[in-house]
Amino acid sequence: MKTINIFLLYLVTSMNAFAQLKIAIPSLSQKLNHLEIHSVSEYVIFDDLLRSLVKFDSNGELAPDLAESWEVKDQYKKFVLKIKPNQHFSDNSLITTKDIVMSLQNVLANPAIVHGDGKKIKKVSILNDSQVEIELTESNPFFLTELSSPEYRIVKTTDAKYGVTSGPYFLTKNSSSKKLSLKLNEYYPFETNVKYKEVDYIPYQKITKKELDSFDIIWPASTMGLAEIENIIKNGYYVYKLNLGFSYWLSLNPNTLNANERIFIKHKLDSMLKDSTFFSNNNFTRSSQLFLPYGPGRLTDEGIDSINGKLSKVASAKLEKVKMLLPKSIQQELLLQLKSAFNQIDLHYYSDFSEYAKLIKQHQYDVSLVNNDLSSIDLRSSLVVTFNSSRPLVLTEKNKTDYEELLKKINTELNSKKRYELIKLLGEKLLSDVIIYPLYYDYGFVLAKNGIDLSQLNKSGAETFSWKIK
Repeated sequence: MKTINIFLLYLVTSMNAFAQLKIAIPSLSQKLNHLEIHSVSEYVIFDDLLRSLVKFDSNGELAPDLAESWEVKDQYKKFVLKIKPNQHFSDNSLITTKDIVMSLQNVLANPAIVHGDGKKIKKVSILNDSQVEIELTESNPFFLTELSSPEYRIVKTTDAKYGVTSGPYFLTKNSSSKKLSLKLNEYYPFETNVKYKEVDYIPYQKITKKELDSFDIIWPASTMGLAEIENIIKNGYYVYKLNLGFSYWLSLNPNTLNANERIFIKHKLDSMLKDSTFFSNNNFTRSSQLFLPYGPGRLTDEGIDSINGKLSKVASAKLEKVKMLLPKSIQQELLLQLKSAFNQIDLHYYSDFSEYAKLIKQHQYDVSLVNNDLSSIDLRSSLVVTFNSSRPLVLTEKNKTDYEELLKKINTELNSKKRYELIKLLGEKLLSDVIIYPLYYDYGFVLAKNGIDLSQLNKSGAETFSWKIK
């Protein structure tokens, strides 16, 4: 899943900053674990807590972080990284090659990560006091990109609770299930003066007037409607739009539904949602493909119409009962419309993607409502998350390898033009096979209190600037 790198790093250096920043987030994990990233909130929090070996610069190119340089060997199967000298954890202890190897071995021991594939790490070795080598089981030209993800970041292995960290902040003892309290890491190599000494992440369900007075930044929940947003704005906030967008779709399981049944569901939903006010009422954009539509590798309206035209000629089928998995946060209006589309529906719910991952391993569902950030210019990394075997957001037929083979080509094609052609082919295939039903796009934004200037946010890092669609 790609999100917003260095979001807080800019905020802490803002000219209009306060000594303490309070950020409201829709949910907070009971136990933080950088090896289990299932939400935007977790991704952003670990941007503050942990430092990577490599990162993206403002041009969307890989740049040094803890690693000052690297060398690729054996046709992208081996990566030798030279570590910067005199880098420290928040307790002033030196970050050594041993810390780096042990951090990466954590990935090897917990291979079911979302941003990448830990199973493909064969071995991590110390070459000398300043160099480590990562050996993969197979070639991966984009492995350095994966190294920027939270799961691969460097931890103090003797501190499992992030009280000592490598990133800009560390967790204080005041942290709990009701609030994460972060304090500035004075040993982090900030490039400019730091204004925010403390940052609190506070989960919310329904924001009260008292909370509006105390919060500085609000990450809106997916269920936050226009009326609530307008009320927040009236109370001294403004909307700042991010170059970030989430695609929401229904995953139609080809292992429980045959082709005619999937097409029947598509036609039923097309009819049901044709004149729905749900999308406009919630500030969503109706979608017609998996990817956000702007950028290379996307489908044209004409291409989508052509696919839909062919599907309309296929004979329909009847479904007695549909087993459906939905997020607990689903909007009531959408839930009612989904219920009315089927004669019998067996509803099940998940609270977050961590629970979703467990449920789909234990049970078979006909239809699942899921989402992912699919707004990158180059969708390769987003597709790794979408089709990750530990938490697949699109289900494919178990006895077929066509999607697996196509994704492998996408993940190894170095020529960007050819890679975009393959991505477009994937998008066409998803619609033709009717294993997804696109619902809507939710373009990212935050609500900031008047006086906090976020105008430079898109200049702070590649996640929100260069490789995101503007």
